[in-house]
Amino acid sequence: MKDWDTPFTPALGIVRALDVALDLIEKDGMEKRWKRAEELGDWTRKQLKGIGLELYSRAPSATVSAACVPAGVDGSRLVKVMRDEKGVTLAGGQGELTGKIVRIAHMGSITREDLECGIQILKETIQELSGKK
Repeated sequence: MKDWDTPFTPALGIVRALDVALDLIEKDGMEKRWKRAEELGDWTRKQLKGIGLELYSRAPSATVSAACVPAGVDGSRLVKVMRDEKGVTLAGGQGELTGKIVRIAHMGSITREDLECGIQILKETIQELSGKK
């Protein structure tokens, strides 16, 4: 890039989001951000077990938690209902785990309050889809 010009319009929203994220890392320090994600992960997994879900991994990540979808509940439908009808985004499984697990992120700007609300809605949605209200 001889003239420091791009051949197309850059994704300015992504560049701005990166700038904000880097400011947060600079302000808090990387170690604090990692510790926060780890603490939210521990809390999230405790809550998932508290609503009766089995954790998928014996060595969970600090950034995402995976839980097994209860028998009788279609995990793909669960993810779709949560997103489209409840306004809560979580991820399903991939490959052979499609429809069998849900994944909840706990990194970045997500808060404990966000997770609390999402897990409560997850519990209610599982009850609705399993017919156990």
